[in-house]
Amino acid sequence: MFHVVTAAVENSDFAAFCSCEEAHRPLRVLTLYDDDVFKSLLEVLSDEISISTKLSSSLLDVLEIVAASKKNRLKAIEAGAARVLVELLLEVNRHSCEKALLLLKRLCERAEWRRALVEHEMGVAAVSKKMLRVSEVANKLGVKILPEVATKLGVD
Repeated sequence: MFHVVTAAVENSDFAAFCSCEEAHRPLRVLTLYDDDVFKSLLEVLSDEISISTKLSSSLLDVLEIVAASKKNRLKAIEAGAARVLVELLLEVNRHSCEKALLLLKRLCERAEWRRALVEHEMGVAAVSKKMLRVSEVANKLGVKILPEVATKLGVD
């Protein structure tokens, strides 16, 4: 058993994973003071001409990590992240769609995000559409988002 654990720890994939985790730790506590950072991230994410699947997936990962801070969530709203995420839901593959829904679910814990999702003309419709058409994960995330929005629209 010890040899199996040692082999797993020495595996380069595991080492790379640990390195990525260490690199992401500062992002979890980072407060972005420059609003242009969010705007730039969202601009690249919304650029449907040049965006690749891997790039959109990576940008969603960065947004999820950075948006863990309450201050950054508010900045993301001000930068128009709700609009970009809803529009991204309508265009991306299954994996990126699940990531966008996960990010929406986490961000909908704040009243400003719930309001921004409802105010977008396709917000609730996009979440509803993806629930039954993408995957079981998307279905579960949508089931968590919609009641949150419906029951707590103006409450934080």
